[in-house]
Amino acid sequence: MKCFTEAEKQLLLSLDPFAGDEGSLRTLEDKVVVARKSNTCSNCYAVGKAGDEERVIKDVFDGDFQTHRYCAACCMALLRDHKNGGVDDAFYMRHERAITK
Repeated sequence: MKCFTEAEKQLLLSLDPFAGDEGSLRTLEDKVVVARKSNTCSNCYAVGKAGDEERVIKDVFDGDFQTHRYCAACCMALLRDHKNGGVDDAFYMRHERAITK
């Protein structure tokens, strides 16, 4: 299901979900796609379904190839954090809630 406007997609792709992380990062691919199959979000660990929009980042971090997928809800949280200056830290809190379950 498409949930992002073109403007939101462009803004989303300009935001760094790894901000503050230390290490050598080289981004190979970063795009918003419509999932062809169900995938697990790298941030909140929710399982999305085929047809949902998600952000996919492929990179090399400290010499290791990685693929990160972010569900629409986590993408919206990242956009919300950007728009409100990170006041509620919604993106990070989605991750924290997932790992403390």
